[in-house]
Amino acid sequence: NLTHALGLEFARTMPWLVVTIADRKETLATAIAASYQHIPLMHLLAGEHSGSIDDKVRAAVSALAAYRACPMAPSFVGQSYRVTGCPSVDLALRAQKDPPIQVEELGGTGSLINLAQPFLVLMQHPVSDEATAAMQLDITIQALIGLDLPVVAFWPGEEAGGEAASKVLRQLKENYLGNHAWHFVRSLAPRRFYRLLLQSRCLVGNSSVGVREAGAIGTPVVNIGNRQTGRVSAANVITVGHDVERIRAAVVKQQGRQYPQSTLYGTGHAGDTVAKWISEILAV
Repeated sequence: NLTHALGLEFARTMPWLVVTIADRKETLATAIAASYQHIPLMHLLAGEHSGSIDDKVRAAVSALAAYRACPMAPSFVGQSYRVTGCPSVDLALRAQKDPPIQVEELGGTGSLINLAQPFLVLMQHPVSDEATAAMQLDITIQALIGLDLPVVAFWPGEEAGGEAASKVLRQLKENYLGNHAWHFVRSLAPRRFYRLLLQSRCLVGNSSVGVREAGAIGTPVVNIGNRQTGRVSAANVITVGHDVERIRAAVVKQQGRQYPQSTLYGTGHAGDTVAKWISEILAV
């Protein structure tokens, strides 16, 4: 049990402050473990809204937190917070100066993809309160195969429906691609992932990175479905439903477009701002 393990670790080390981030289940476990031992908690990326169970997790963590670092002005009132920007945006902006991604960094062998040529990135996760993850991903895949563009496809997350969605990708990889140049990736270090987005023609799927970090670096995004409902997005995002033709048309419209960098989620100084706040807290 993660909450129990973290509780034991906090009891052993007795930190002055615990910092947790965003809206995943590990974040909730961290918040509970710290709060039950009366250790002050700082919640990064507080105050956002999105269209899934993540909203409830984020709100619960913020309710337990003593300090809330928000990427933009939040809707809640009567709680202590500061607008700091998003720390991941810091990394995305720094990635602009990094060397290009080479296909060898993505793992695997025998790839048909050439990252020096136009390609798409697919990152589509299950939506916890929708029991149709496999069908939704299959629709997106059919739309992209019809475009006949190389695709770097990331495996879906661990939310409910993740295994069914992963099965769709496994079947695609093993049986249906033929000469289509797709490359499948489990994970990539954040800064290298952002560099990959900079090289791509478009990000397709439903990840929050399309709204936050991709907006900060101007990467075109086709956001699919309801997972990011409620999040404020910049001009780089087109949102469509789970429909092959609409997804395909949106990708055709988006691929290769150049968007101005958005400052909605920060200007690249969130880490420094949060660090200064922590210094103030610990100096009391």
